[in-house]
Amino acid sequence: MEGENESSSNSNNLNESDPQLSLAILQQDEDLHHHQQDHDNNSPPSSTSSSSSHNNPSFYPYTPPPLLVLDTPNQQQQQQQQQPRSSTPTLLNFIDPNLNHQDEPKWVEKVVEYPQPLYPHAKPEPAKIHSLNYLLQNHILIVSKDFKCGNSECNQMYKVTYDIQTKFQELVEFIRTEKDKSLNGGVAPEKWLTPTTTLPECSNCRRKCDVDSLLGSDDRVSESAYHKIDWLFLLLGRLLGVCEWNQLNYFCINNNIDRSVNGMVASTSQLLYRVYFDLCRQLQPHQHLFITD
Repeated sequence: MEGENESSSNSNNLNESDPQLSLAILQQDEDLHHHQQDHDNNSPPSSTSSSSSHNNPSFYPYTPPPLLVLDTPNQQQQQQQQQPRSSTPTLLNFIDPNLNHQDEPKWVEKVVEYPQPLYPHAKPEPAKIHSLNYLLQNHILIVSKDFKCGNSECNQMYKVTYDIQTKFQELVEFIRTEKDKSLNGGVAPEKWLTPTTTLPECSNCRRKCDVDSLLGSDDRVSESAYHKIDWLFLLLGRLLGVCEWNQLNYFCINNNIDRSVNGMVASTSQLLYRVYFDLCRQLQPHQHLFITD
């Protein structure tokens, strides 16, 4: 402390004694200070200086945090319009160039072609007949069928003809009187199951016709044989009972009739009951008498 005081007192004395010398010393010190600053700026930082700077937190200058600027909705819309649209294909407009589009399935409306009906009162669709109004308007008043006698000694050909309007009215009266009696319960009555009394007979020998003649074929399995059945003739003659379960089932399939009872397959008498009423509905669609549960 005493040495520093002595040196400061000596420099003061020197300045006071020689002002020009003191000015030269100050100029020299200022030049030396500027030179030292230029050297520090041009020289790379040393390891010692870097270590000391890391140790000294006040070495780094203060930088304020960036300001968060929120765009208004108008500015956001303008920015979206200015941004170019991406050309990357999306899932909606993506088309695989390697896909052969000619192999893709084409939905074509299938036209079902039915064979020409065998009878004028039958529709082209299988197991369907025209309404009574259609038959009367087109002057289809009778239905007939040719038979050959099964007696080998007779072999006579004969024809059975039914008046459509008369025979259908007889059937309507039977259903009206028996609907709450023998027709109750969804089962065909005995007269419909075993039509022995209504079977056509030969006018020469009085022999009853056989079932194959009524059905038009002795084939009971193939669909082509089912197509030959004259449903209106069997209805008006109350001869549907000669049909077996497979033939009645064929009729129900083509007319969307339920073929089950309580989850089980319907019997022949139950199918026969439904076939009778459905054929009556086809002749008179708006008759409430033919509506079944």
